[in-house]
Amino acid sequence: MEPTSDTMDEKTFKDLSARVIERVRRAIDAVDPDVVEANLEADVLKISFPTGAPFVLNMQRPIREMWLAADRRAWHFRYDGKAWLCPKTGDELYARLAALLREKTSTTIEL
Repeated sequence: MEPTSDTMDEKTFKDLSARVIERVRRAIDAVDPDVVEANLEADVLKISFPTGAPFVLNMQRPIREMWLAADRRAWHFRYDGKAWLCPKTGDELYARLAALLREKTSTTIEL
C-alpha cells in the first residue's frame, strides 16, 4: 500500500516532494528562459516570468502537503498514494500547474 499525506513519515514526504520539485524544475529548464525560469532555494521553487508575479511551489513538511501559489490563487495538494490532489478543487498538481503555465506563457510545458 502506497503512503499518503496522512500516513507517510517525514523521509518519505521529503523524497516524494523532492521528486515533484525536480520534475517541475527540469520541465521548466527545458523552456527558453526568456519565457519562464525556475529557481530552487531550500524547499521553495520560484517560477518567474518576464512580467508579472512569480508562481511559487513549495513543500510543507509539517502537514505533508505541496503548496502552489499563482496569480493570487493558492492550492494545497495532498498525496493520496498515487497523485498529488487538491482536496478543495480536485485538481491534480501537474495538470493544474501545466494549465497555469500555459495561461501565463502561451506555451505548453509537459510536466
